Amino acid sequence: MDITITDPELLARFAAATDAVNIKGPDGHILVRLVMKKPDKRHHRPEPTITEEQIDELMQEYPKGRSLKDIIADLQKRDPS
Repeated sequence: MDITITDPELLARFAAATDAVNIKGPDGHILVRLVMKKPDKRHHRPEPTITEEQIDELMQEYPKGRSLKDIIADLQKRDPS
């Protein structure tokens, strides 16, 4: 189930949490305990390092694509590890 929080103050409190958060009901009893995890930067979409013009040029140069063997060979030339 998804719950959307729209209260800016509550959102800020969640964003500032560095440890587990207890969500309590009006009577003070804990309803749920959340373990906060910051988003992993590896999952963020990286900024493109190639322009649309460069993509168009590559499409002209390789209209039918390239074989996986050729791609791997080029990558190995760049990074020998």
